[in-house]
Amino acid sequence: MRGRFPPLRRSLHPGPRVRAARLLMGWSIDALAAYAKWDKGNLSRFERGQQDCSIRALAALAAALQLPVRQLFPPAKGKANGQ
Repeated sequence: MRGRFPPLRRSLHPGPRVRAARLLMGWSIDALAAYAKWDKGNLSRFERGQQDCSIRALAALAAALQLPVRQLFPPAKGKANGQ
């Protein structure tokens, strides 16, 4: 595994937060895939936490959802409520 990080724990994976943000926007998976220039199947697997992505791809999702990338991850311990 030289040069690679271990996969994120499911609780830290940004996929479910991307899905929640997409649903709050009222968008279908097709719409977000088109806005972010992702393949629909890859986006579906990513939202379920079954696939990882690059920082660049994550930034494209965040931009499409009009969110900062940091909002796609849970807050760090001791950093809740913007502290």
